[in-house]
Amino acid sequence: MRDKKDSAPLFNKIAKHYDTFNIFASFGIEKSWRRRIKTLFIPKGNILDLGCGSGQFSKTIINDNCSVFGIDPAIKMLKIGKQRKYNLKFINGYGENLPFKDNSFDFIISAFVFRNLKNINRTLSEIKRVLKEGEKLIILEFFWPENHLLSLFFSIYLGHLLPFIYKIFGGNSQDIKYLCFSIKKFYNVKNFKSLLKTHEFDNIRYLNLSFNLARYFIMEKGKENEQN
Repeated sequence: MRDKKDSAPLFNKIAKHYDTFNIFASFGIEKSWRRRIKTLFIPKGNILDLGCGSGQFSKTIINDNCSVFGIDPAIKMLKIGKQRKYNLKFINGYGENLPFKDNSFDFIISAFVFRNLKNINRTLSEIKRVLKEGEKLIILEFFWPENHLLSLFFSIYLGHLLPFIYKIFGGNSQDIKYLCFSIKKFYNVKNFKSLLKTHEFDNIRYLNLSFNLARYFIMEKGKENEQN
């Protein structure tokens, strides 16, 4: 698969406003989506937040029983996270080339990242390499609504109204349009699940959130003797 354009320069450009974009894009409920992760697993051991940005996802799971590592290619996003002083080890890097040894992590989490990856297949291969056998990968992502009326509303809201609002506050509307339509261009739920199956993850299931605007995908890395 051909690599997509590197999105790190864009996220460096909009770093100060990206968390606000997610709030608007989710109609203010993305914080409850993030908190939902605490019902999906018990944070312990070494945890990787892939595409951590400013650390908004990680902060919901940090406790004394785990060490959380956050990796992101956008340096300015990481800088914001460091300023917030979360108990999180921030690392600049890409999911396509994770700087960790094999079987390093007990859990890997990722929120609103996969549709912006340069190479999703290479990233999934790297995730399998650094995740311990039998442990979970949990992905939170926007998906374009399949309902015709919701799809039409999203096209107007995300494609026109939200960029217009962003422009009023001094931003470049084209930057926000890219983020909005990266949702539309991403896999649908069925095809994304099929992609995960090709990488031989086990027990793949998903949890619908708020009118199916987003989903949690939960899966495990199979045992080596089961994969071969």
